[in-house]
Amino acid sequence: MVGLVVGIVFVHRQRALTSPLLDLRLFASRTFSSALSIMLLGGVVMAGISLLSTMYMQLVHGLSPLDAGLWLVPQNVAMIIGFMLAPAVAHRVRAAYLCAGGLALVAIGLLLHTQVESVGGLGLLVTGLTLASFGISLPMALTMGMILAAAPAEKAGSAASIQETGGEFGIALGIASLGSLGTVVYRNQLAGTVPTGVPDQAVDAAGEGITAAVAAAQHLPGPLSADLLDAARAAFTAGLNVVGGVGAAIFLGLAITAAAALRHVRAGDEAGQSAPPDAEVETADVVRSLVGGADT
Repeated sequence: MVGLVVGIVFVHRQRALTSPLLDLRLFASRTFSSALSIMLLGGVVMAGISLLSTMYMQLVHGLSPLDAGLWLVPQNVAMIIGFMLAPAVAHRVRAAYLCAGGLALVAIGLLLHTQVESVGGLGLLVTGLTLASFGISLPMALTMGMILAAAPAEKAGSAASIQETGGEFGIALGIASLGSLGTVVYRNQLAGTVPTGVPDQAVDAAGEGITAAVAAAQHLPGPLSADLLDAARAAFTAGLNVVGGVGAAIFLGLAITAAAALRHVRAGDEAGQSAPPDAEVETADVVRSLVGGADT
């Protein structure tokens, strides 16, 4: 309640100031609001799926942190390639359709996550991440130019800071919300599959999360340890499958939204040609933010 009151007071004061910290008038632009919202929600999903994917690699598939990092290289290379290609393609393909196509490709990549199994699913997981990373790089490369072009020249810095803040907020929200969703599925799945004979203390520990389950299994006899690990890994994978399905549905909706809401963007704005010289620096910060979310 206190937060809501403070938020209302903050918004009221910002609207009254001549030089506000957060210029709410920027949101009156359909291009600005649409591009910002698409990338905010996209960041939410990508942060959540990246968190669960890296946990899957290490705790389900048993990779070391170094090996898991190496398996993330393809997705980062795909993102770089897409980020470099998007402005050139935008000269031939309308931004709305290019963004929508990239978002739809993300949805396909996340659909692959719904088919990942607790045993032998690493290749499918990495393929899904690579497709999703390439897909998200297309709208990422274009929306910064759209956001800056939609703002008055004197408000370019404010627009860029709002975009950067939105990206960071999306990453934090994605880890919290989709990470919680994965945990709920994990606990519900594990509750019905814990092998008999496992001590109550180990069962309670496993219910906290797969990290605690792996630690608890180390103190059990061989057969019970293996059974508990199998149950925990299957439950965690079920959570990853659900989050992948939810993320695919969200990105499909974002693809439709992009095609409809950004269809009016002119060719000059698609490649971000009207952006100031520091736009490339700001956009690179967003790329690093989303890539950093994958390493969380």
